Amino acid sequence: MYDINKLLIIANEFRSAFEETDLSEAPGFLPGFPEGCCSWASYMIGNYLKYELGLNPIEIQAERDAYDGNDPHSWIVVNNIIIDITSDEFDDSNEKVVVSSNSEWHKGWEVVKEAEIVKINEYDKIDYGKKLKPTDVYNMLTERVRYKCT
Repeated sequence: MYDINKLLIIANEFRSAFEETDLSEAPGFLPGFPEGCCSWASYMIGNYLKYELGLNPIEIQAERDAYDGNDPHSWIVVNNIIIDITSDEFDDSNEKVVVSSNSEWHKGWEVVKEAEIVKINEYDKIDYGKKLKPTDVYNMLTERVRYKCT
């Protein structure tokens, strides 16, 4: 089992990897990281935690009321610890990375679904019309993370 300090290191390394990797040909909103990237970020770090480290992360999908409808957001929970590397896509969060067992900001969201983490290559089956597949992006990110975390 990883303690919160190790999870914080991994989360920060993933955040740095996202910021330092050329995502211009990545699927979805990834080219504009962190804006709109919470699900992709959750899939990526969730895969690392589950398939590389043997942990059991769950993706949390949540919503809250916003002036223009509902705001959706996703993050990972592992061992009752919240891991969110895209919270700064929202104006009311002043943290790039949240790793906490008790986050007031996350309490303001209504959980609508808890999802198991599936292997990232399951997402390769979808044609995103981009050069890079999700597995390509994952491999690019984890090369950086493995170097710094192992």
